[in-house]
Amino acid sequence: MTRRDIAFLQFQQEYPSVSVIVNLTQTMPDRQGNATKIKDTLKIVKERLLQEVSQSDADLIISNAQDAADAFDYGTTKAKSAAIFVNKDVARVFLLPVSLPERIEVGPVFEIRDILWALHRMPRYWVLLLSEKPSRLFQGFGQELVEIIEPVKDSWGNDQDGFPYSYLAPNEEHLNDRMGDDLHRGARYFDDCKGKFYERVFKLLERFLKVDPLPLIVIADQKNHYLFEHASHEYPIAGWVHGDYCKKSTHEIAGLVWPVVSKYLDSECTKKIAYFKEQAMGNEKHACGIMAVWAAAQEGRVHELLVEEDFKAFGAVDGDNPLNIELVDKESAGAHDLVNELIEIVLSKGEGIVTFCPKDALKKYEHVCAVLRY
Repeated sequence: MTRRDIAFLQFQQEYPSVSVIVNLTQTMPDRQGNATKIKDTLKIVKERLLQEVSQSDADLIISNAQDAADAFDYGTTKAKSAAIFVNKDVARVFLLPVSLPERIEVGPVFEIRDILWALHRMPRYWVLLLSEKPSRLFQGFGQELVEIIEPVKDSWGNDQDGFPYSYLAPNEEHLNDRMGDDLHRGARYFDDCKGKFYERVFKLLERFLKVDPLPLIVIADQKNHYLFEHASHEYPIAGWVHGDYCKKSTHEIAGLVWPVVSKYLDSECTKKIAYFKEQAMGNEKHACGIMAVWAAAQEGRVHELLVEEDFKAFGAVDGDNPLNIELVDKESAGAHDLVNELIEIVLSKGEGIVTFCPKDALKKYEHVCAVLRY
């Protein structure tokens, strides 16, 4: 689920818009019942809809939802929940690596707050596994990976390239006709073909990087490492895992990648705290503490938010002036975590960046601080 997906869902405003969260069973044989659980949940949704709209409208919405949900294999997926968003014109299903409160919401907009909370509270990154058979792309959420599986045909029924993407080796008989006994030329020709293959892989990857410019981890053997660096024009890589792991499961790949991701995140956090101390504070482009950062975020001045990963601040927003908040105890009536809302505000203002830091790394700055645009 990318930023573009989130922005698309937030933009939709049509009644009735249905939002469904269903947690999926991970163990066999119960995992085989996930598809049935979704179908049963959609029956409940239909009963709700029939209280609000006509039979034909309810049938259309449920049919759209079921068609979108049927595109996934729930018997093999490692996802922990399925999120379904559907109205008369939109039908989207996302498999998520986290369990969420199950819910059915019918309203004028899609309800995505729980998903935003879950995704914002964990590191996100891309993992590219380079291989000739095939190259695979994953999106990382914390220590979990979800593989990107793209349809082989576009919405018009035309064949299209996408992940997983396999290498088509040149015809050896044709190659021998062209190269004869010149082994050197033949080897160079094969390398050129593989180089073009990895150029195509990078082009396919760029579509995702442009939408969600997350850190990129690449898995490759040494030769493919070189070929990809050349094909990608030395695009900045957050980390490498060397070896041939094309036959590994998603779970096994996640275990290989996480130590590299963790090391990268620690390094980035250290660098960003140092930048905050040396540059932002020195130039008065900073805010510390939930109240000051909240006001700056509401004004659209936050360039980068730094927040401890477990930090929470419960309170309420001033109804007359949204720049002001009142902090309260967690148990108080109507209290909610303002940190989650703060993250949403920063990301919704355009190019805001959120960096999570370990517990007490920002203790001097009241556990949350920001580099400001002005």
